[in-house]
Amino acid sequence: MGYWETDRPHSFKLFGSYELKSKLGSTFFGLNQLAMKGTPLSTTVSYRSAPTYPYGRGDMGRTPAYTQTDLYIAHEFKLKERYAIRLSANVTNLLNQGVIISEATQLNQSGNISVTQLPVSQFFAGYTVKNFVYPGNTAPLYNPIYGLPGYAVQNGGPYTASNLNFSSANAVEIPNLGGYQDGRTLRLGLRFTF
Repeated sequence: MGYWETDRPHSFKLFGSYELKSKLGSTFFGLNQLAMKGTPLSTTVSYRSAPTYPYGRGDMGRTPAYTQTDLYIAHEFKLKERYAIRLSANVTNLLNQGVIISEATQLNQSGNISVTQLPVSQFFAGYTVKNFVYPGNTAPLYNPIYGLPGYAVQNGGPYTASNLNFSSANAVEIPNLGGYQDGRTLRLGLRFTF
């Protein structure tokens, strides 16, 4: 058994806002703060085209704790009773934290452990994974990014033109997606109300 991938037993969320009024108009401040325990990581092995957990859930530990601070500032100028202009800035991940949010957890990159390699009766009786999936093995192919930051896609990674069914002669490695928290983003806004 063990913890499911979405298990976060400890989390803290703070949402605060404040409005400051002056002769120049109203200024709005908003602050969001998130802090959560990391999620469990579990080794998966594809057996007969289905993912299995040979070492139990959570055998790879957890991702680091996730924290993020977001800030919103806006100022509204009243032009006349019915007209106003609002300028705003929304900063997501203000402190530019870049924590790991996922790792490649699938041990075999492509190919499954077949029923001829591992009969069902032996599978349920228990087996040694390293007898079937190991570095240098070709059937099933070992995942070279196992345990590294990255998105654990079906059949593992890394993304290359060759394992995306493009011509292997033109194979170019594509960076792993989704392994880290999104970087800081700034959105500016201008709104006219009438």
